[in-house]
Amino acid sequence: MVCCYYLLFIILITERRNKCPPPPQPPNTRLLTNLRMYRQGDMIHYQCEHSFQLNGTGEIRCENGKWTSPPKYYRTVKTGGNCNSPPLVKNSIIVTDIVQLASYNPGSLVEYACRPLHVMKGSSTVNCIHGSWTEPPICLGKP
Repeated sequence: MVCCYYLLFIILITERRNKCPPPPQPPNTRLLTNLRMYRQGDMIHYQCEHSFQLNGTGEIRCENGKWTSPPKYYRTVKTGGNCNSPPLVKNSIIVTDIVQLASYNPGSLVEYACRPLHVMKGSSTVNCIHGSWTEPPICLGKP
């Protein structure tokens, strides 16, 4: 009898771990996948609302009873001409999930992260406005 209760307990724990709660609903997004129950490995796809753009992938996955990080969206800015390649920031990497382009549309956003042993001064993002990028960050060596 104890064996049966133990087995039932293991099944319930495993079942709980393999289910996710309803997915998060980031602002300015629309859920393209809507299920009644979310299980291990299920993927949810998001789409941005009008005048917003996706920054990264538009999907999340149910893993061990939790959702992976939701996508980020930002408002597009319809201003001026295109921008050339984003500014080079010494001791940084571009973390935005974008392909290097010869020209970027107005409203394009690029995010930077400093390399190890460096700290960022200023905003981590630059935005293409009127054919120019906003002020890029600086990555300073740690003292």
